[in-house]
Amino acid sequence: MLRYLRTLCVEVFDEAEKTTPARGSTFKAAAVCITAALCLTLAFYLGTPAMMRTLTEAGDGWMQKLWWAGAVIVFYLLVPMLVVKYGLRERLSDFGLVMKFPAKDLLLYLGMFGLVLMLVALFSGTVAFQARYPFYKPTAGESLWPRFWIWEAVYLLQFVAVEFFFRGFLLHGLRRRIGFMAVFVSMMPYCLVHFGKPLPETLGAIIAGIVLGIFSLKSRSILPGVLLHGGVALGMDLAVLWRLASY
Repeated sequence: MLRYLRTLCVEVFDEAEKTTPARGSTFKAAAVCITAALCLTLAFYLGTPAMMRTLTEAGDGWMQKLWWAGAVIVFYLLVPMLVVKYGLRERLSDFGLVMKFPAKDLLLYLGMFGLVLMLVALFSGTVAFQARYPFYKPTAGESLWPRFWIWEAVYLLQFVAVEFFFRGFLLHGLRRRIGFMAVFVSMMPYCLVHFGKPLPETLGAIIAGIVLGIFSLKSRSILPGVLLHGGVALGMDLAVLWRLASY
């Protein structure tokens, strides 16, 4: 798998470096960076429980989690989509928002998914991860339906927004100007948004940002990242719940 991943990296690097900067790409890259900075800022400040209490009367933990996820979906997905469509006047499919999966790379994705699931099984037993996940913990005696599963559905949609923002809007918005380096530029803010989470997860975000960025460059789609990211997140939530229930 490592040899195949190395070959994939070389192919993506060679293809990206052959790309000649398109006319107006500097302006568009600047617009993408400014939009990304604004969206990161607004999602961070407007997605807090304090802001929700300021704007609404709802305040229980479940609603707070939905509020946060909603802020991510608005500022990581909807706003960048509007900027691409009406600001840059480009196709969303050129920014990775297309549901396609490169079948010839399926074994690589399955191998990566299996490796990460093994790490999930390992880290789900640690105190740091059990204190953090799942974001919405059902109270004692509470059924998983409806609140937990509604939360998980919104949580997974939030990952579509995350993948579009970092591996779609930011990555492909910069690709035509800086080539393969767009992978590393998009990886840095992706790592930063993990601050406050367990250290292994934040360090892993560096590797994940690079690998998922390469996958997106190769496939021209955020779908591989959505499936890997969402699958691992759901796996962590269920693994932690299972461990807590078995104590």
